[in-house]
Parts: sequence; structure tokens; C-alpha cells
Amino acid sequence: MDTFKFKLRHTLPTFITLIVSVIILYCLSRWVITTLTDIKIDNVVWEIYIPVLLPWIPCIYFLNRKFSSTELKTTVSSRFLPILCCIVTISAMLIMLNRYTKESKETITVIPNITKIDSVKVEKYVKLQEYFVNKFGGHHIHYTKSAKSTSNRLNMNIYFALPLLKNKKEGIRDFPKYWYGLKFNMWTNGGTSTYMRELEQEFLKECQQKITEMSFEDEKYFELVKNPAYKLLYEKAINSIPIPKDSAQYTILTPSFKSFNHKATVALYCFFSIFIFGTIMFIASLSDQHLKMKNDKNTTLNTDS
Repeated sequence: MDTFKFKLRHTLPTFITLIVSVIILYCLSRWVITTLTDIKIDNVVWEIYIPVLLPWIPCIYFLNRKFSSTELKTTVSSRFLPILCCIVTISAMLIMLNRYTKESKETITVIPNITKIDSVKVEKYVKLQEYFVNKFGGHHIHYTKSAKSTSNRLNMNIYFALPLLKNKKEGIRDFPKYWYGLKFNMWTNGGTSTYMRELEQEFLKECQQKITEMSFEDEKYFELVKNPAYKLLYEKAINSIPIPKDSAQYTILTPSFKSFNHKATVALYCFFSIFIFGTIMFIASLSDQHLKMKNDKNTTLNTDS
């Protein structure tokens, strides 16, 4: 126990100092490069590659140096887990910090109704003061595979596109330009074509029943669908409606039933949760080292006896 406390007293401050220092270094470097220079770096590099790669050198150097000190006397192999805990913790915290920063900077545009969306600049999020959703639209079924290469599981996604109108009084005279997008999904292990068709129809009826029961009054705000891949899937749902259509561009909005800053709040909670969990894992890795040392000593004593 004394050895464990000794290790904890000597390494935990270094662990915390590394986390704070690397995060400050990252934030300061990004601010200087993006604000004070003309250097342009893609967001993917800032949000993924740098957070994953940046912690390696300082963590390996400083923690390895600390473990190499004469006071601790640890082997090279026993340092691997604590150093890895530190690297993973910092990388995860930087990724979550980026998500929080990105979401907290997002703005929401408030407009009277959907017909005004073309006259204002909407970045991503919009709040409609008045709207009405017609519950009869089109749908498109799209399958995606499980991320595990060895898994045969399929994710059945049904994309619904429902006409989004200015208000309850507005009727549908021409083919709608504005659409309310909904997505439902379920996992399946696949099967014969007959089985899959039956499963599709069963799940489709279940989703349509949910849509029928929706009030369409609880939406806090909407997100404008800009991603080409997702927009194409919703457009396929629109094109499934057997009515002649114009070649005009469609505006598709997906609803959010939570508060606008919900994503930023979740990211902030995750940021601190990662720090707490990472610290616990770091301490546990030191405890594991201590147990190994005790077992090695006991083995040596038994051999000598």
C-alpha cells in the first residue's frame, strides 16, 4: 500500500498537469493559426488527427521520465498501461472539446414560417414560429451494414418525407417544395427476399402508425438537411410519391424535440466524464502495477524458500 501511495503521489500530478498543458497548447495553437495567420487547415485535421496524435510525444516523454526516476523503479513494460491511459484520456477530451466548441457556436435562425426560409440565411438550425405538417407523404427504405466486418446484421432505415406547410389553413395546390423529414430504423439479421419484404411492410406499418399518432407540435427547432447523401435519401422518399413533379430543389428539415443547446451540454458533460473516468483508469493501472510487484516478490520468496 505504501508503494502504491508513493507512486500515486509522484505520478498523478504529472498526469493532471499533462492533461491541462496539452489542452491549453492545443487551444492556443488553434487560435493562433486560425486567427493570426493565413494558414488554412481542414476541420477534420483539427478535430480528429491532431487530437489523436498530439498527446503521444508529451505523454510518453514526461511519464516515461517520471517512471524512470530512481524513486519509482518501474520496468519499461509496466509503464505501458498508465501512459496509454493518459494518451487516450487527452485524445478523447480534445475530441469532445471540439464537439462542444462547434455546437456552442451554432446559431439558430427564427423565422415566421417555412416560406420565409429562402429570404434569410440559414446556416444549420431554424425555428419556425408557425408551421403545419401533412401526415401523408413518401418513404424510402435504405439498408446499411453493421460496422463489424464479421457481422451479418443489417440496419433497416425508413426515410419519410412529409409536406411542410406554412400553417393549417394552407392547402396543397402545387407539388410541395418544403418537406419534414423523419427517419426510423431497426436491426435485422437478414433472410430470404420474401421474409425481408414482409418485415419491411410490418415495420413500415409500425412507423406509419407512429406518424399518425404524432401531434407535430412538440418540435423545439429544425435542422436543415445539407449533407448530400442524407438529402438524396429524403429526395428518394419524395420521388416515391406518384405525382408529376417539377425539377425544383427541395428544402428538407428534420425536427429536434430537445432544447437547442442540448448537444453542447451533453458534449460538456462527456468532457468532464472522460477526465474522471481516465483518472480512475490511470489510478487503477498504478494499482495493477503494485499488485504485480507484490506477486513477483511472493514468487521470489517462495522460490528462495
